[in-house]
Amino acid sequence: MEASQIGIDQIAITPVNPQSPVPLYHQVEQDLRRLIRIQSLHVGCLMPPEISLSEAYGVGRQTMRMAISHLVDDGLVKRQAGRGTFVQSQRDRKQFYLDRSFTQQMLEIGLVPRSSVIETQKGLIDEHSVHALSRYPGEPCFHMVRIRYGNDQPIGWQQTTIREKLCPGISMIDFSRNSLYAVLSQHYNLLISEIYHTVNASSADEQLAKLLKVKIGAPLLQVNSSTYVEGGQIVEFSKSLYHSDRYEFSTRDAYTDCR
Repeated sequence: MEASQIGIDQIAITPVNPQSPVPLYHQVEQDLRRLIRIQSLHVGCLMPPEISLSEAYGVGRQTMRMAISHLVDDGLVKRQAGRGTFVQSQRDRKQFYLDRSFTQQMLEIGLVPRSSVIETQKGLIDEHSVHALSRYPGEPCFHMVRIRYGNDQPIGWQQTTIREKLCPGISMIDFSRNSLYAVLSQHYNLLISEIYHTVNASSADEQLAKLLKVKIGAPLLQVNSSTYVEGGQIVEFSKSLYHSDRYEFSTRDAYTDCR
């Protein structure tokens, strides 16, 4: 039985905003994920042709192709030569992608993001600070520790250090309600240019086991992230510890967007 092709007029596409700091291909990718999540593009359906999608979103063919390639990489859709692009059924195991914010990832996999701030402290960068920040000795910084939730289930513990020189007053922001990356972009007009990650195996001590609701000694994934803004300055460093039994991590090379 042939899959029915969804017409471009059957889905509520949100065209890109050229003024947004979010790359065009990523805006398209996010919207397609939304359409798949709400089943406007349902499992098994044949998506509209790329040229039709390009016109509807207001982007070039290369940008459209890049957005769909990311969905292919993530297993959301599958290209079949001579037939088109089909929406695939999804695995139960959730994926995290290291080039996206936690809030964005939770929304993309259909979970409601929430954070609980359990510790905050202002201080100065010194010889005991992480190596990534050590080139700025004496600068004021803001530390916070959060538990990150998806649908009220604890997913990760995160410790973050932010350079206050680039973000004056950031300690006054409620990070139980706000995404750090969104604050950097929208409140401080800082455009994130690069994020470097290292991923290691770890295990839950007594405190982490209690906070993340796992057994003592349970395997965790440790992700250290250094975030840089335009001009090459680091703005924050985070150490995150996540469940490893229900989540996996992926990353991909950065792309330069084009219309």
